[in-house]
Amino acid sequence: MKDTICPVCGEAAKIKPIAKAFGRGEMLLVVEDIPLIVCRHCHEQYITAETLHEIERLQQNKMHQKRLIQVEDFAA
Repeated sequence: MKDTICPVCGEAAKIKPIAKAFGRGEMLLVVEDIPLIVCRHCHEQYITAETLHEIERLQQNKMHQKRLIQVEDFAA
């Protein structure tokens, strides 16, 4: 994990790679290694606007790498 500065409180923050799912059904897109910024001081967690724009680009671009993954459906 890399270090950065939290824009909320100005203290040290870490960049932690995460995986996140967007959409559902046939439109489901899972993106790995998204840089999540986590503040050690105020515990704020966020994804930058730049990163969100890149995720939106990936959603619109149908040429991204595809692979099968198991997705569980939670039935309460």
